[in-house]
Amino acid sequence: MRHEHDVEADIHRTIFSDEPIVRTFEHELLGARHVVHLDANGQIVQTEVYGLSKMNERQAQTVRKEFKAEVGRTEIIGSLDWTITECATGTILAQGRTEPALGEVSINTLEGPDGILAMKQFPLTDGFTFGVSTGLTDNMGLIGFALVARRTDERSFCWEWFNVDNERHAKKIQETGELAVVTDNPNGQWQIVRTEFLTDVSIRVMQRQEDGSGEDGPDMTPTWRVLVRRGSWVNWPSLVNGVVTPTTGRS
Repeated sequence: MRHEHDVEADIHRTIFSDEPIVRTFEHELLGARHVVHLDANGQIVQTEVYGLSKMNERQAQTVRKEFKAEVGRTEIIGSLDWTITECATGTILAQGRTEPALGEVSINTLEGPDGILAMKQFPLTDGFTFGVSTGLTDNMGLIGFALVARRTDERSFCWEWFNVDNERHAKKIQETGELAVVTDNPNGQWQIVRTEFLTDVSIRVMQRQEDGSGEDGPDMTPTWRVLVRRGSWVNWPSLVNGVVTPTTGRS
């Protein structure tokens, strides 16, 4: 892996391999355009961030807040059938079915000049969390969102992006995976309020480490995989007047 930074054009490029590029996806985040190039096997060949300095400037202006649901709220918000695997050895670290309760949910918001991002998450098992990262917008037209799993006892990174290809359906941009989705506007902010797994979805979790370039970041080779099986679902709570509030997942 190598990094290139074109200061004049304000492009940061990370090259992972020399394989031919067969697919390209892009999305906006914090005022910067992110482009991901994939090979025939769905692996990352190259990533580009256009407007990195602008993104860094907006990150510096970002206000972070955390909201936790009321302890003891027992309403079930979902059901997930999952397996966590260590990639290097193929060892299954844990597996089971989780029915998260509202009282386990936390919502972290990032508010900046370009809008608000909300990370909704709950514990999946000891050492791992599962969540969704969704924009909070004034209009209904969400272009995408990310599913996120984290290992809590190590520094990790995960960002599995899904493109919303119609108002009820989303596809994983790398590898394979499809979700039925529902958006709604609690508190006047459009966001993802339900995900239902139409296929098995493998979520890659990378270990953050010094990559040798002087930048502290993840090696994009997954260290762990969280497999969520078809039929799993979550009705994601929302913030209403600063309170973590259950949603029906239907709009």
